[in-house]
Amino acid sequence: MFTAIYVRVSTGVHANEGTSLSVQTEMCIKKARELNRDSDRIKVYTEEGEKE
Repeated sequence: MFTAIYVRVSTGVHANEGTSLSVQTEMCIKKARELNRDSDRIKVYTEEGEKE
């Protein structure tokens, strides 16, 4: 079984900054590891949003 992580930006400002996705991804992966999920069984899905 895989663990799915879905990260997205909600505003153009977040997309322009480019930091929101990486922070969300790091936090989710950290939580998955705390829950003893195998790192090689984690899949990250990203929705980047549109830059203004």
